[in-house]
Formats: sequence, structure tokens, C-alpha cells
Amino acid sequence: MRTIVAVGCMLSLAVASGCRSPYAKISSPVNLGPNVNSAGHEGSPDISADGRSLYFDALRPGGSGGWDIWLSEANSPHADFGVAAPLAVPVNSRFDDSGPCISDDGLTLYFASN
Repeated sequence: MRTIVAVGCMLSLAVASGCRSPYAKISSPVNLGPNVNSAGHEGSPDISADGRSLYFDALRPGGSGGWDIWLSEANSPHADFGVAAPLAVPVNSRFDDSGPCISDDGLTLYFASN
């Protein structure tokens, strides 16, 4: 069973989730191409522990409201990510949903929502 946990602010998200991934290392920004990057605004990336799922928030057309959480998946940790799609309700709402963080087991998604 998957669990979705929405928290009230980004600070709580960072403290509560404790996300750790061997694929989520800090580096200089890299444009991942049109499958992920758009003319809109993307941020708050988090990569699943297996390196195959990229969660991020974005303010761009195609979502449910303001900022939404999007997912792009790859066939392997070193393959290109596929076309990103917004997550459905109950994750995204007509309000701002942001700061996604997926648990190490991939069953719990932490994020902020207003």
C-alpha cells in the first residue's frame, strides 16, 4: 500500500522526510531535456532510491492548479527520463503542491500543500 503524507510547510517536509538516495547528490543544475524541463519553472527534485523515478514540482501548463508535483520515470538508473506527467488527485490539487520527497522504499511520498 502506498502512503501519501502532506505537510504544512517546506521546513517540516525537510525535517520529517529525511530523504536519502544514492542518486540524489548535489551538483550543478543540468537540463534534462524536453521530457523533464520546460519553459515553465521546475524545482525541488527528488530521485527514488532505485534511481528510476524523478519527482519534482513545477509551475507549468498541464497540472491541476498552481505548483504541482510531476513524475518522470526511467527504465534504469542511468537511462534518460521519460516524459514527465503531473501526479493525480489526491497529490495535486487546485492549490500549490510542492517539495516532493519519496521514501527509500518508494511507498510514501512526502510533500507540502496549501
